[in-house]
This record gives sequence, structure tokens and C-alpha cells, in this order.
Amino acid sequence: MSTGNLSQEDSAESVNGLPAVEIDTRAATRVFLVMVSAWFIPHGLQIVLYPWLLAVYLELPAQQVGLGQMLLQIPGLFLVLWAGSLADRIDTRGLLRRLHTLAALPPLLLAGLIWSGHFSFSVLVVYGFAMGACVAFANPSRDAMLATVAKNNIQRVVIATTGVQFGVQIIGYAIAMLAGVIGPAPILVIQSLIMVTGRFIAPRLPARQIVNDQSAGEGKPRGSVWQGFKIVRDTPQIRSVMLVSLAGSVLYLGAFFVLIPLLIRDYYGGGSQEIGLVNIGFMVGTLLMVWILLRSRGIRRQGRAYLLANIWGATLALSVISTGISFPMLMMMLAIWGAAAGIGMSMSRTIIQQYTPESHRARVFAVYQLCFMGGGPLGSLMMGYLIQHLGPLQAARLPPIGMVIVLTLVVLFTDLWKLEAPKKV
Repeated sequence: MSTGNLSQEDSAESVNGLPAVEIDTRAATRVFLVMVSAWFIPHGLQIVLYPWLLAVYLELPAQQVGLGQMLLQIPGLFLVLWAGSLADRIDTRGLLRRLHTLAALPPLLLAGLIWSGHFSFSVLVVYGFAMGACVAFANPSRDAMLATVAKNNIQRVVIATTGVQFGVQIIGYAIAMLAGVIGPAPILVIQSLIMVTGRFIAPRLPARQIVNDQSAGEGKPRGSVWQGFKIVRDTPQIRSVMLVSLAGSVLYLGAFFVLIPLLIRDYYGGGSQEIGLVNIGFMVGTLLMVWILLRSRGIRRQGRAYLLANIWGATLALSVISTGISFPMLMMMLAIWGAAAGIGMSMSRTIIQQYTPESHRARVFAVYQLCFMGGGPLGSLMMGYLIQHLGPLQAARLPPIGMVIVLTLVVLFTDLWKLEAPKKV
């Protein structure tokens, strides 16, 4: 499909200053989901390969594993707001095209350094910085494009995107699980080749509608990176979601990216295959929940579903994991965690899409990305130190306690628990 395949009915809005055409939502959604796959298959590959390189290939201690994961997430903190502002001001398709090209280069260079015998922790850190920068620009751009594709069917397209996003990562996990057999360098080449395909898919997406007026009476230029914060501050529905997202970032991302790989290495005696298997367990839970959501008519009490997903997901899973369960039970707990994530991510992104004006969508999602990933570096570093001093099982008990406190405060002092979907979603 190309933008030339769109139907010729005139729209009252404009696209890049020209009369807009009505978008063929189904065709545009298919192209968009292929684009999502071109990013998240390599991303899933990296989720398994990067901690394996830290914990197993380089055999680093817990503190350095936590530091390595923190450094992977640091670029997003400094770049994501600018990335959101940029995505609201230029052709998002062109930006995504360039990002897929750039994101294909670091894994290719890293593969060459491994083959030549020049691989080290510092080299991996540089790779992590480069990939983190690409992620910072890609995520708000892609989320902003989703509303253009979905039109008035936002919740369903968000759920479908969540399912594809997590589902195709299983392909990446399966490829990365071969690292212990064939080595990491060939895996990195595959990562690069899949990523670069997005360069050829992006131009087939529909153009985002560019709104030329100042929104909400704002006197600042539309390019201001701070206008996303203003929308979040002035919209209580979005503000509450951001608060829970930030808390989950601090408390749970470190557990997922640092605690789980170290548990597999030190407690279960596993390697890349076991890291891949638990990630697959997580994704199976997510896909099952997304399938259930797609077969339903949508969730009406979106705020309540979002809060409950945070309770019976990671909170329950980590509490059980801390008791020293068997490896099959660990996979089951990760599946439960993944099922809850399927609801949580779908509802949080749906709520934000519904309450954000089109002209500021990328900037608001940049703030969401900042909250969602912003606590990750702190959480990863903190989890590394906790594991070093308390051990992995004892460290797993602490994040659920913190999250229960946060969710209790959100229920008591915000209206998120009462938030329901608009009549048209």
C-alpha cells in the first residue's frame, strides 16, 4: 500500500498543508503493523542478547550488569522530549525511515568488533548508548502515527499494536537463543538486516495531519519540548497514568532487565536459552491477553483495568518469584506478568491517545516514554546493588511493596479508578 492508494474523499483537515484524503484505515493499519514488526523483532533479539552479553558472555558481577542496563536507557532521558517535539513538526514517515537506517548500523559494527576480537564492556556501552538514542526518537514517532492510522478506532488498534509489538519479539527471542551455539556476531548481523527493512516500509505509511494553528491558546511555538508537559499537567486522566507509569519504571524495569537475567545465571544456572524462554513466557501471556481483548468489545472501565493489571501482574509475579520457585514456575509467573502488561500497556496508551490533541501527540507520548523508561536507569542500578548486597530472591521482595503503596495513593487521591472509556473509542 502507498499513500496513493488512499480514497479520494476530501477531509476538512489538512496534511502537511495540502487537502487531506480519507485514510483507508484497514490498509494503513496493516502497513503500520508491518512497520512495528520491523522494529520489534530486532528489539526482542536485543532484549535477550544484551543482558546475555553482560551476564554470561562477559561474566560481569551484578553491579556492572545493572550499570550496563542503566547506560542502555540513559540516552532516552535526554533525547526523548526533543524527539517528540521533532516528530510533531516534520514528516513522521521520513523520520522513521531514517531511524531504521541508523538503528541498523550499531549491531553491524558490534558484530565486526566481536569477530575481530576487540569486544569489551566499554564497546558494549557505546552500542547501548547508540541504540538507546534510536529508541528515544522512534517510540514517540510511532505512537503519534498510530492515531493517524486508527482514526476513531483507537482502542482496538492500540490493542492490536500491543499484540504485534510483543508477539513478534518472540521471533527475536528465538533467534537470540542461538547465541550460545553460533556466537553473538551472526545474531547481530540478523538484527541489523531485519531493522533496515523498516527503511522501505515507512514511506508506505499515511502522512500525519499537521495542524498549523496554536493549540489551546498557547503562545509558545509548537516546537517547544515543554508543551507536552503542559498537556500532561492540565489533563488529570493523563497525569495519573504517567504517575503509575513512572513508578512501574523505577520498580519493575530493573527487576525485569537485571534481576531476571541474574536469577537465571546465578540461581538456575542458565544462559541465553533460559533468558529467551522466560521472555517467551512473558510474551505468550501478553499475546493471550491481547487475543482476549480483541475478541471482546473493548474495556469500558479503562482506569480500573489499568490499576488492577499493575497489582496482579508484576506485583504478584515478583512476590512469588522471591520464594525460590522452580524454573517452570518462573516461566508461568512471567506469563502472568506478561498478561497483565498486555492490559496495562493497552489501557495506558489508549487513555493517552484519547485525551491528547493531534497537534501535540508525539510530544505527549515523549513524556510518556520519559516516564515509562525514565525510572529504568535508576531501577536497574538500584536492583544491581540490592542483588549484590541482599541476593536476588531477597531483592525481588522489595518492588512489590513499593508499588502497592503507590497504587493505594493513586486510588485514594485521583479519579483514575473511576475513569471510563468515552462512548466512541
